[in-house]
Amino acid sequence: MAETKLIKQNSGFRIVADGESLYPYAYMTYFEENNRYAEFFKAGCRLYSVGAFFSSLPINAGTGFTPWGKKGIFDEEEPDYSLFENELDRILAADPDALIFPRVFISMPRRWIDAHPLDCTDGRDVVRGGGGQPRESHLSPEYRKEGERLLREFIAYVRSSKYDKHIIGYHITGGNTQEWMFFDMNGGVCPRSEELFGKYLDGVLPGRKPGPEPLPPESAFEGEGEITDIKAKLYLDFINEEMAKTISHFCRVAKECVDSKQLVGVFYGYVQEQTSPFFGSMAMEKLIDDGNVDFFSSPDSYFHTRPLGVDWGEMTCGESVKYHGKLYFLENDIRTFLSRYPSQSRPGCDPERRYDSPVWLGPPTEEASLWAIRKAFFRQLTHGNGLWWFDMWGGWYSTGRIMDEIALFGRIGALDGPEEPLTPQTALVFDETYSRRIKKNDPLFRIQKLTKEVMGNTGVPFDAVYSFDEKLCEKYEVLVFPFPEKYASDEIKKIAESRRVNGENFFFCDGIPTADSLREKLVSLGARCWCDSGEVVYAGNGWLCVHAASEGEKTVRLPDKFHVVPLYGSDSFDGDRIKVKMQKHETLAWRLERL
Repeated sequence: MAETKLIKQNSGFRIVADGESLYPYAYMTYFEENNRYAEFFKAGCRLYSVGAFFSSLPINAGTGFTPWGKKGIFDEEEPDYSLFENELDRILAADPDALIFPRVFISMPRRWIDAHPLDCTDGRDVVRGGGGQPRESHLSPEYRKEGERLLREFIAYVRSSKYDKHIIGYHITGGNTQEWMFFDMNGGVCPRSEELFGKYLDGVLPGRKPGPEPLPPESAFEGEGEITDIKAKLYLDFINEEMAKTISHFCRVAKECVDSKQLVGVFYGYVQEQTSPFFGSMAMEKLIDDGNVDFFSSPDSYFHTRPLGVDWGEMTCGESVKYHGKLYFLENDIRTFLSRYPSQSRPGCDPERRYDSPVWLGPPTEEASLWAIRKAFFRQLTHGNGLWWFDMWGGWYSTGRIMDEIALFGRIGALDGPEEPLTPQTALVFDETYSRRIKKNDPLFRIQKLTKEVMGNTGVPFDAVYSFDEKLCEKYEVLVFPFPEKYASDEIKKIAESRRVNGENFFFCDGIPTADSLREKLVSLGARCWCDSGEVVYAGNGWLCVHAASEGEKTVRLPDKFHVVPLYGSDSFDGDRIKVKMQKHETLAWRLERL
């Protein structure tokens, strides 16, 4: 077994595997027949992820789409590891020294679901609509029990196999699209929900008469303003906290199975992206200090920020993740001009053609694809995050120019950063209880997400932090609370009051701002604006990146005089500003070295 751990490296982390320190930089594909393992190995990749699917059922409840083979490991009473082994063999054929962290999908096989109707959702998906196969509810103790048994059996198999020396840890996944969201996207409602909700209330409402509790009516969450029904509020706490408990349970089991000598991580905490509390992703405070979780993951932002010309942010608050000693390991599933629909890449995998959507297509040219890839990479590098290239259907990056760029990124990421990494001095503070308190028809229900989208084009680099990290907030010169003060939680009010002592270097958003109005407010409070022409600017770890929202000459004002080393073209120079002519959507980067 390869022993692994994390070590702090400047503003980020390194993975240490059997004593070797590695930049967290990896590759994965869903469609193994279209893999590009050899190309990524040639580009310097050492880390890989690979799917391990307990069931062959679809990736979500609302479609028939499945990105894996026709047989899950535990579909039958006798485990079948053949598909998993075949994929490991493909990786090792390309890279005999590969280090691999399986992406383990703790999904129940059909035979278990058929035998446990009280522990399953009804098959609906409130987001995508339509009926489907009932799936396990993540509220269910029976799901945790059986999932634990299967997880222990799987890891025991790995540890006894010839592949064990290549495995460095486990990415524990479950639920809708493997991202720990309820399959029904509606709280994991199952026949046991009232019983389990009642038990939860027994612990938080002293003197309550024990017994099942009816679930709150839809009307309790409709309308504007704050939710006033106390049991409706507690129900949202219940479903989110129970999802966090489920994740914690499986991570503890995984750590026990590897004697706490390997890394374990999860997808979770999508507060920057999701607004519905019914998905189950709004209880990071309950999970972030869990000693059995070494890394948190999310994809790059999916909605609004996929186009060129705007910021490409994350879904979880990465700076808080690092503050609590965890690696933020990003899934860069960046589409390119080579991307196609999954039905075209593997005929028959999407029988309803529900995934024939533009979201799966990339920029129209190789040049624009390179700019998108650069933007995604430097967003993570400057924030001290790890990443893996998720080549979903295979072949998305398979050109000489793109692979040369990916090889360059790997070399850059492996460099030591400067002692003064020029990290952002402005923070966007997210409150994960916000959507658990505000009614869903309120005009400002989605304001946190929408403000984040605007913030990226202010020219003011920023971090995203959780409101429960009061001490972390103290390090920033300016704080932005992306919601009105009337909706501030007690936690937020405490942070605001503590800062009023030294002047009001913070503000609340009473509405959804424009980039210009937000920039003006930030600068008035002392925030450092690097470029005021609407471009996307990332700065940190000794690097500066600019992604052009428009064509023309750009002026970037540096906070001091630096030795500036362009990564793409032109000569290095000493100065406190950069003037460069850029094409629309072009992405450029510079190394900043203290004089």
